[in-house]
Amino acid sequence: STLSDSEVFGQGDVVELGCGTSLPSTFLFQRALKTGTSNLKFKLSDYNPAVLRLDTLPNLVVSWASTLPQEQLLELQRSEDPEIPIVDDELQLTPALIQAFKETLDNKNISIELFSGAWNREFFNLITKDSKRIGLIITSETIYSPETLPIIGELLIELINESKSSTGNIPTALVAAKDIYFGVGGSLIDFENYLQNRIQQGTSIEFQTEKVKAGLQRSIVI
Repeated sequence: STLSDSEVFGQGDVVELGCGTSLPSTFLFQRALKTGTSNLKFKLSDYNPAVLRLDTLPNLVVSWASTLPQEQLLELQRSEDPEIPIVDDELQLTPALIQAFKETLDNKNISIELFSGAWNREFFNLITKDSKRIGLIITSETIYSPETLPIIGELLIELINESKSSTGNIPTALVAAKDIYFGVGGSLIDFENYLQNRIQQGTSIEFQTEKVKAGLQRSIVI
């Protein structure tokens, strides 16, 4: 990441939209643990609650576990049943391990909030209910459909404006996407045109696009 810790963590909540496996937030969570950063709030959302339960949260636990000393990690994985082995490249989710994960969050004052459902007004109200100060908004592979592109576009703009008007803090938004989504119709150009049209209508935002060196043509809109 080219953003400093103060740019990522010092300006407000981290919000990830359409998180899925939540790799971006997982990376930031692990970075915070390694640098000793505290007093953070992650707000992670996905339409499907099962994804949050089976993918998002387990990935955060695995990420946290990777920061532990090997001896401590082995001890936390020991089961009361001696026949249950500790296997390399697997993580045994024992009660002791889960409790240690919770204690780390408590000690560092890091909260993780999970939201499921459609991106509508109720969702927006839930995201901003307890805190309107947002530092970073992340979303990846969410502009693939022409029908939903305006929805994610407006949600990003409203979250930015809500934080700006309520707290004076202007969040950074990172939108990672393929340049063209074959078969479904969405494209980076469509998203850029949408943002440009909203700016021409008077919306006070700025953006730039950076190309990503990858096999597929990918970009990040900031």
